Amino acid sequence: MRLRGSARPDLTGFSRDLALIILTPWATTATTATTATTATTATTATTATTATTATTATTATTATTATTATTATTATTATTAMLEFLKEPSIKNLVVGSPGFFARQKSLIEERPLLKRCYDDWYERIIADVRSVPSTALLLELGSGGSCLKNAESAFITSDVVPGVAERVIDGCDLPFDENSLQAIALTHVLHHIPDVEVFFREAQRTLVPGGVITMIEVAHTPFARFFFNHLHPEPYEDSVDKWSFGQQDSMMDSNQALSWMVFVRDRDRFEKLFPDLMIEQFAFTPWFSYLISGGVTMRDLIPHSLIPLIYGIEWLLTPIRLFFALHWHIRIRKRA
Repeated sequence: MRLRGSARPDLTGFSRDLALIILTPWATTATTATTATTATTATTATTATTATTATTATTATTATTATTATTATTATTATTAMLEFLKEPSIKNLVVGSPGFFARQKSLIEERPLLKRCYDDWYERIIADVRSVPSTALLLELGSGGSCLKNAESAFITSDVVPGVAERVIDGCDLPFDENSLQAIALTHVLHHIPDVEVFFREAQRTLVPGGVITMIEVAHTPFARFFFNHLHPEPYEDSVDKWSFGQQDSMMDSNQALSWMVFVRDRDRFEKLFPDLMIEQFAFTPWFSYLISGGVTMRDLIPHSLIPLIYGIEWLLTPIRLFFALHWHIRIRKRA
């Protein structure tokens, strides 16, 4: 039966609304899930990209480090090989500090004109210091094993801590002489081998006559000398340590080549307070170019003798820059009269 005027329900619209009511939460959940999945995927991709970048950076850093290490090793190997080649062949198999070693060093000084000229210059300075002393007494050389000073002044008593290489075995820290009995104490490349120089200076102050001298040739402290003795010489060059003393098992290799600078320049006030009777009178840089290219007493002499006059001329021209390049200096210490 159908009522007049009544409207037919719109089931289509109702069904749609009902469907929307029922399906909307599910649709929202699905959208959220999709968004989350997309975000997760993006995050994962970003993480993967970051990880890949980090791995690449690490690989690159490792490769760079490896390359640097390889380069450094190659450079070190090349330097070692070069130094090995430059070593004087005639002393390679000799024990450092042995009588045979010192004898060969003395021969090298006499055989090499450039080197002999350097030593002659050093000995002339030492003898001039000796002659400046107003009174005559004994002359003592310490560390005479590799020295030819007695050839220039026969009055010197030669000595060394190594038996069989000099006239007497004498330790610089225990001088077997009476008070005021020495006119001069000479040292060539020796001070930096004395393990306790305070004791040595006390002994020198005791044994020197008034006006007597300690005269020495020592390793300088110029920029080039610091580089040369730090990197191209086997003995230590430690100019940053506070102590003047050091342990010593090997009298040749246990040393500090910076010692003269430390004592007489850096710590001069301390020296003057400890030894008021000793005056630092002179520092003078000595010729360096001739010594360097002569090979000294441990390296090969590679310079043809025909070029020696030219080397002397170059040495003279380089005199103004000794302040920066000199390898040695002459030092004179005098006991107050």
